[in-house]
Amino acid sequence: MDKPLISFIVAIYNVEKYIINCIDSIIEQTYKNIEIVLVDDGSKDSSGTICDNYAKQDDRIKIVHTSNGGLSSARNVGIENAIGEFFIFIDGDDSISPEMTEIFYESALKYNADIVIGGRYNVFEDKPKETVIFYTEEGVLGKNIVMQDLLEDNLSSHTWGKMYKAFLWKNIRFILGRVYGEDIATMHLIYDRTETIVSIPLPLYNYRINNASLTTTYRPFKWMSTYLAFKERLEFADAYYPAMTTKLRSMTINFARLTLDNYLQRHEECDKEYVPEIIERLHSNNKFILKTPYLKWYNKILIFYYNLFPSVYAKSIRFIHKVFYNFNPNKFR
Repeated sequence: MDKPLISFIVAIYNVEKYIINCIDSIIEQTYKNIEIVLVDDGSKDSSGTICDNYAKQDDRIKIVHTSNGGLSSARNVGIENAIGEFFIFIDGDDSISPEMTEIFYESALKYNADIVIGGRYNVFEDKPKETVIFYTEEGVLGKNIVMQDLLEDNLSSHTWGKMYKAFLWKNIRFILGRVYGEDIATMHLIYDRTETIVSIPLPLYNYRINNASLTTTYRPFKWMSTYLAFKERLEFADAYYPAMTTKLRSMTINFARLTLDNYLQRHEECDKEYVPEIIERLHSNNKFILKTPYLKWYNKILIFYYNLFPSVYAKSIRFIHKVFYNFNPNKFR
């Protein structure tokens, strides 16, 4: 029996330092029936040229050059150009172990899995890598357990490090215009479509954490993108998993407060239209905020402080952050 085609979707933007290692790690997979969809999202460095050279050498590689539209746009382009029965996402500065695809496929075949979840290594520039395993036993996971873990942020929302049956992505795309949290706004929709989810307790994905990455640097609309992602996930959970919303509602409220803090310091125009909604969320959840065990006491104090004295709070927010968080306005916390 011929093995099915598995599509790798690689979003690439200014990662010339890492992209060769990324592509090589895919080419070297022990599972050979793959296609590699490289989406160069308007890179200003040599990333696009490197991809072009690889495409000339390996006919399994497709290269798509686009104007810079962000990670959501690049992944969407990749989905639309992928023709495999399964999808695997990988970011252009990351890499994977040689046997990852084969292990994922054998597991999908054995259990008829819609999603296979693997572990990862967190790879740092200045300290040893660390292992992250979400489920320590191999096998089928209960869907409700996975959904609760996802909604409560106990399971990573990262799109990468997993293998999906392609049908899961039919009519689901990442939201354009978001600069962070695009996975949070999307992955619950994918998991909800599944019937069988399988865990592989092996660190097969190398997730690079560097000081210049989107994860660790500030960009306008980043806090708001994260808040909106949690808000949308909460709306979904309220509709379909209402018994699993307490911790998610707490996280959404806390991100609302943090996003408001960012706006009060920066007054960025891109955030302005959403601020009244955030203020309403903080004002309308006083009883919940008081009772929830998922908000720390000082976060509750800050929310009530804002609700009671918004003008004073706005004037003192920089000092508050310095005291409570040792806040550096150039970092995304």
